[in-house]
Amino acid sequence: MKREAEVDSSESPDKIPKTMADNHRATQESAFISPSSARPDRQTQLFDRQLRLWESSGQKRFEEGAVGICDCSSTSAQIAKNLVLSGIRMVEMFDKGKVRQSDIGNHFFLEQASLGKSRAVECSRLLGELSTSKYNPVHANDDEIYDSEHWDGIEDYSGLAEWTAKICVRMLHDDEQATSRYCWDFNVPAILVQTCGLVASIRLQIRELSVIQTHSKSLVDLRLDCPFPSLLEYVNSFEMDKMDSHEHAHVPAVVIIIHFLEIFKSKHDGKLPQGSAERAELKQMILAEKRGADEDNFDEAVSMIWKACQPTKVPTHVEELFNDPHCEKLPWFDGRFWLLVKSLREFVARDPSHRLPLSGVLPDMKSDTKNYIKMQAIYRQKAAEDLKAFKEIVNQLAESIEDVDDDEPQSESGHYHDPPQLDLYSEMVETFVKNSAHIRVIRGRRYGSDVSKDFGK
Repeated sequence: MKREAEVDSSESPDKIPKTMADNHRATQESAFISPSSARPDRQTQLFDRQLRLWESSGQKRFEEGAVGICDCSSTSAQIAKNLVLSGIRMVEMFDKGKVRQSDIGNHFFLEQASLGKSRAVECSRLLGELSTSKYNPVHANDDEIYDSEHWDGIEDYSGLAEWTAKICVRMLHDDEQATSRYCWDFNVPAILVQTCGLVASIRLQIRELSVIQTHSKSLVDLRLDCPFPSLLEYVNSFEMDKMDSHEHAHVPAVVIIIHFLEIFKSKHDGKLPQGSAERAELKQMILAEKRGADEDNFDEAVSMIWKACQPTKVPTHVEELFNDPHCEKLPWFDGRFWLLVKSLREFVARDPSHRLPLSGVLPDMKSDTKNYIKMQAIYRQKAAEDLKAFKEIVNQLAESIEDVDDDEPQSESGHYHDPPQLDLYSEMVETFVKNSAHIRVIRGRRYGSDVSKDFGK
């Protein structure tokens, strides 16, 4: 919020530096002495760059991840190293081989003393030394390897769907096919890597991935074209013609744009400005009320004209999710997300304006403290009401959904999966509502479905 700086005249003269040297010394002391509460915690210090990329929520998901890596080659070790340094919960390395002299020559995580020992055990031991936690997140599995015989011999697949991803390095084509088939069946992302010297290929297989926090540039939803009753009442409480110059220069831009947009709509049969000529007309209405060149709030209102002229409605990509078959029958692998989508569809259907829940996020703008806080409270109150209504719908739908029949296979190959998990925690629901206009579902293709067998011949 942009407000003018205030000078505290009550400060005693003896606290003010009398010379430039004293002033410089005081500045240096204030720069080096900071309260302990301002210092970043250990987690922030370790993962500062990652937190800037995907924020604390993304880091939390990463620290809950479990990745399986087939093969303990130098490429696999470098992949595991990056995962360990980033704070992942668990990496399991599958390799039945023993350490050879050739392995030590091109591997940073094998030593001469490792010769003849299990490659998976030695690699996981040395990689674990990089971990910042109290335990070693790298587990060795020298009894199994991802090949066609491995998958054919499994009788219980219950734990496969819990993996975050499977990374396969230097696998034979038939083994890649078998691994990717089971990963696809259980909705586990698979990364298939082949290397030859400095040349490498990486194939990514994702069946379905739901994203709630897309880290959009802005979550602001001001409802400028369709103000809700409490917001419109607040806007109508301003009498600009009776204000003095100070009050007039601190009217929030949201109030200004809604005020003049409502006047425009009353003159044009309730319609928003359609073309550049009508937008120019609205702009002239706003600038005509501006009293001086220093009234930045009116300039801010003018900058909002384009956004205010776009009707607030459910985005097309969200409507497509409403029509998705998974919204009718929840899939076993992502029941929580699709329950939220189904609840969102029901919320829009019940809402009188047929719009998404309000995010409650208010941007910075030129205003005095009193008006900004009042307007912020109005948006937050409306967002809280929408969130409460949404949670009630979620609870109603969760109770009405019947369990999946045990005799009904849930996968293409006929493997039975557990019923969809529908337990939701409050933080997840609140995050979904705040990001409801930006949710996405990413769907990929199965490995081998897009490449001809004759490729390269």
